[in-house]
Amino acid sequence: MAEPFCQLSQISFLQADNCHSPISLASPTPAMPPALQAGVEFSLRLELILAPWMSKPSERRLETLMRCQIYAFIKPLNLALGTPDQKASLCLPIGADEKTYAAELSPFHLDAGIYSLQIIMLINYLPSSPLFREVPLFQVS
Repeated sequence: MAEPFCQLSQISFLQADNCHSPISLASPTPAMPPALQAGVEFSLRLELILAPWMSKPSERRLETLMRCQIYAFIKPLNLALGTPDQKASLCLPIGADEKTYAAELSPFHLDAGIYSLQIIMLINYLPSSPLFREVPLFQVS
């Protein structure tokens, strides 16, 4: 199996007026991070570290066109609440000289409940590049 193109080193929930913000989740993810506030907008900050092989010239032949597509999906675990799934995405340019990147996805608005977060990252021109990370439980109260 091929080595992943990057490591998602940290996920942070950023929320104004939350005494716990930022709520940072390094690998491995704790069972239940501190709660976010219901009805208050928040964003996700992702910190990425590229694999060493990504900076090699043979692997960087299309470096001017390299992009990392990031998708975040938030799903309620209590379907009886009727809260819809939320999603966000962004396209992050990948340069030849950078080893670390940060991306912010926002805004998200959630009602009180228990949710899961799934993150999928893909790099164009690397068909075997999908990277998946999950925060199985987080609370909004």
